Amino acid sequence: TDNASFTGLKISSERQEPLFWVCEIRFLSKFSSAAECEIRRIHFRKGLNIVWAPPPQEFHPNDEQRIAGHATGKTTLCRMLRYLLGESNYGNEQLRNSVYQKFPEGYVAGHFRIAGVDWCVARPFAGYKGFALQTASLDEFLKKDTQKEKYEIFKEVLASLLERISTISKLPGQSKITFYHLLPLFTRDQDSQYTKLAEWRDNSLSESASPILTQQSAMLVMRTLISDIVGKESELLVKHDELEAKVRDTKARHDMLKCILAEDRERLCGICQDNAVDATLGQMYISQKIEECNRRLSTYCIDPIDDTHSIAVINGRN
Repeated sequence: TDNASFTGLKISSERQEPLFWVCEIRFLSKFSSAAECEIRRIHFRKGLNIVWAPPPQEFHPNDEQRIAGHATGKTTLCRMLRYLLGESNYGNEQLRNSVYQKFPEGYVAGHFRIAGVDWCVARPFAGYKGFALQTASLDEFLKKDTQKEKYEIFKEVLASLLERISTISKLPGQSKITFYHLLPLFTRDQDSQYTKLAEWRDNSLSESASPILTQQSAMLVMRTLISDIVGKESELLVKHDELEAKVRDTKARHDMLKCILAEDRERLCGICQDNAVDATLGQMYISQKIEECNRRLSTYCIDPIDDTHSIAVINGRN
């Protein structure tokens, strides 16, 4: 409480847990609750969880990785969590092929709490669509005779969190914001740790296929999680972009009309045998030239009342 008052943050007494968090993850050689199909399980708790690899008891000269705690699967674990939350891949093609060759029927399964509701989900290492079920028991979920839902149901539940997380619905440029614009921010990638603040994924390395935001959009997303006023700012930015587009269109039309006017002036002067190319095409000037043209037509023995003949002559002249 002292720290909260020091930072100016207000902690809600109604919220007893995060809006969404992971309780458990299991790696399976097959989709089954049988003990022999379980590769490993990891439990998480509310708050800070530290993923730590114990140092080896001894080093061998031929070890490729001599630094303790490296190449132990920490990044892969995080990417598997993101994979369960809906990202397209859990690693690059080489990693996926290696995992699939080792466990062709393997699955990753997880127990999540979403807005106070328990969900269990599973996706195969092969990348096909998985399963989901509203339950707190992974053991029950993994049973063969348990009726399961399509994995897309779970993604819809995650999408419903958006209005409780962000105060904006659109990004600059009118693209609609989704849960998967925010997920990279919540789960920053290992390969992006030393890059810019607003870059949360390196898709060239992880092949996560996450949506890439411009720096302006990324900064806006980060700020909307902190302050409600950013929602109004986002609306103004959208309006600003619309007005800028309108200004560009108006300028383009102005330039086009200016060009047409110059061509018409030169053409009219040529028709009327007038050397005043720079003359302003005012109503008086145009009326004067029309009268001159009518006089010329009359000298050609053309009856101005004969509209059909007059139009034919004008068209021929043109």
